[in-house]
Amino acid sequence: MSVTGVNRTLYQETGNMRKEPSPGETLVVYALAVVYVLAASRLFRLQEPWWWNLLFPIGLAAIPVAVSAVRRLNLSSVFPVSPAPFRETAGALLLVPLVLVFLLPLAQLVAPWLPVPDSEDPAIMEGLLSGGFVYAFLFIVLLPALCEEILFRGFILSGLRNRFGKWPSIVLCALLFAALHLEPARIPFALIPGIAITAVGWKTRSLVLPVLMHFLHNGILFYLLWTTAAGSGGTSIPPINSVFP
Repeated sequence: MSVTGVNRTLYQETGNMRKEPSPGETLVVYALAVVYVLAASRLFRLQEPWWWNLLFPIGLAAIPVAVSAVRRLNLSSVFPVSPAPFRETAGALLLVPLVLVFLLPLAQLVAPWLPVPDSEDPAIMEGLLSGGFVYAFLFIVLLPALCEEILFRGFILSGLRNRFGKWPSIVLCALLFAALHLEPARIPFALIPGIAITAVGWKTRSLVLPVLMHFLHNGILFYLLWTTAAGSGGTSIPPINSVFP
């Protein structure tokens, strides 16, 4: 085959790739993510600092990427990574502490009336933190920020964008994001930052700022969690785990 023929074939194959997931594919990926979280909660045990636990958040990203590859979706369209202007970046990152200024006092106020999340089990948290700073940072901050955004502000938001209007898509994506935490006490606190992150993802059509916002959000909370636990010798875990998105 000539070079021209090869180029024409590649162009046709690329042209046949769809840019967004269908509603059915979006539903399937979310269902797979729910099943995965339920199954992985039994497979991965946080009481021990086993490094293979880090595969848990990675699995959340692997599901949509694998489905996109199998269904011949355009990965650069489903998971866009174009940089945002400085003003939008600064505004998005400033939004994170503003959300936390609201969420942290709210969590303290309503905590006595909410069921205790499984993630606040002292044995689980002490086991997680006992793995050391790098292990806890990867598990709590970096990998969730990257992998959850690939799933939600990547695949799911791409599937909702052209099927619904702006705010229905943003709210639905944030609701699905919050619901995947599968702990009633955490859902309201994941919904609020979820709406903020999704709104930024909708506007920028990129994963860059959602990942940075998620990273900053979890990083601030991790700092509070780590310093408080370290100061108390690991005997006191602050009740902020429900605020992690």
